[in-house]
Amino acid sequence: DTGVRVEHLAESSWQSLIQPEVLRLIALEPQALSLPGLLRYIRFLRDSAQDASLYEVAFWGKLVHPLLALATVLVATPVLLGSTRSAGLGLQMFLSVPIGMGFYLLHRTFAYLALLYGLHPALAAAVPLAVFLGVAAWLLRRVG
Repeated sequence: DTGVRVEHLAESSWQSLIQPEVLRLIALEPQALSLPGLLRYIRFLRDSAQDASLYEVAFWGKLVHPLLALATVLVATPVLLGSTRSAGLGLQMFLSVPIGMGFYLLHRTFAYLALLYGLHPALAAAVPLAVFLGVAAWLLRRVG
């Protein structure tokens, strides 16, 4: 009651309600976690009445990532296989860089909007995918 007592121990056990797996997850960024790791941490946050929205957005982003890769291939196909008479191959490849950067910015913008406005994380992941698939369909129709 009148001061602090210091005791040096070589070894001691510490009882905690937090499991070691959860502690390892806390030290990592959401993008560095695997899908099962994100699910485990989202459940932990929900069970402890904490905000899991950042990790939910990362989870849904990772879940649709293979579809995003497919959409990128679908956009690149008509750009690279289209007619080179109207525009040279160099110009087509040059135009593909801003398209990719624009898609990346759209994807990140929707992720931040979901966090800012409380949108459902699946919506934040699906809208950029739908936009990119729409662009891919339009380009494929235009070339074909």
